[in-house]
Amino acid sequence: MNNLNNDALTIGITLESNGLNGVLVGKEGTVLANSTYFYPWSLEEPLAYASIINSLTARLPKHLLNQVVAISIGCTQLRSFRYEIKNQSIPISELLTYNLMYSELTDVINFLISQNSLASNLNESFELTSHFTKMRIEFSDKIQKIRRDTADFLTGWLLGDWRWGEESHNIRLGWNVKNQDWNSNTAAHCISSDLPEIISSGTVLGPINPKIASILGLPNGCLIIAGTTIDNAMAVAATPFQGEGVALLNDRLSLKYFTKTPIIGEGISNYRLGDSWLTGGSSNAGTSILKKFFTCKEVRILSRQINSNFASGIYLYPLLRQGEQFPVENPELQSLLEPRPISDALYLQALLEGLSQIECNGWIKLQTLNSPKIKKVISVGEGASNYQWRVIRQIMLKIKVENQVDLKPAKGLALIARASFYRALGTVK
Repeated sequence: MNNLNNDALTIGITLESNGLNGVLVGKEGTVLANSTYFYPWSLEEPLAYASIINSLTARLPKHLLNQVVAISIGCTQLRSFRYEIKNQSIPISELLTYNLMYSELTDVINFLISQNSLASNLNESFELTSHFTKMRIEFSDKIQKIRRDTADFLTGWLLGDWRWGEESHNIRLGWNVKNQDWNSNTAAHCISSDLPEIISSGTVLGPINPKIASILGLPNGCLIIAGTTIDNAMAVAATPFQGEGVALLNDRLSLKYFTKTPIIGEGISNYRLGDSWLTGGSSNAGTSILKKFFTCKEVRILSRQINSNFASGIYLYPLLRQGEQFPVENPELQSLLEPRPISDALYLQALLEGLSQIECNGWIKLQTLNSPKIKKVISVGEGASNYQWRVIRQIMLKIKVENQVDLKPAKGLALIARASFYRALGTVK
């Protein structure tokens, strides 16, 4: 571990749709290093992710890695796995992995990984394979079955202890944040011992397993911190001050705001992050509707033709499909995508205005539910690079809108790890 008189170095890792991203932060949350590793194959077995984390950390500066005091992992909630570990003599080829579809817990796909296919997938991973074989030997002769989100599995891999599950990662598996319990469908189809013990983001889970620390080049004693989802991590990475909200302009439009207490209302989510709550809501509308009609290049070209100071005069509610959950919760709400003018630039403007109106209504709803007054909105995500959209939103919201382009959610996880490390020391940084 580094000298505690120096400022702590922490790492955040995100598992995204096309690969892993790692960000290492230091003094005052400054990004010191950034590493990306794209998936070289379709990942169906969890151990392959562990191999990629090894490749990811290998790309970070070694002289900084050995000073890291905490690490946190988050993902997009793309998948979950079920693992079955049998008696101590079972070889690694007998590991059974199930790819769980969140919406249908009873419809699981069971496949057996052969030793040869596992080895070919884990190229550059002889040391990792040996480690997992040894872990198999260390288990008792009882059959152990667990269901884990990918981020929770990898957090367990770092610890050598798979009992934990961070709450935001387990919502699609059936965790009810409001009630702090599993929903009835999950409870009916899962044995309680299969499910993780739920903890909140920022919880200090313990030190890294010494064997894993050696593999990854991290110091013994490096703390493992419970992560959160990509959207939540993006909101943390934006580092909003009091009175500032965060708008995530991705396939779904999400609004986030830090509060001292949770806000209760239809379509409202609340996640514990350290000493605060990250509250907000997500619309079913977002940049996905733009992709239905235009390529990314066309959006860039057409946006330059928009005069954001003059409204299109066309009212649209640009849902990709029927149903909305925020700012109104209405599963029957129909998308309104017409009339479509001859001008593609005018139609794009109308779609952007429709999305902006949804955002405006969302902030209004949050404030009617006793959320503190929003004085500024920070935009993140793929839509944050669109200047004309920012102007449209600023006119509608009647407050300052700031775009933060190319922000990495892994930075947010590194900041969560940093805050938790100092909180564990009883120090505020």
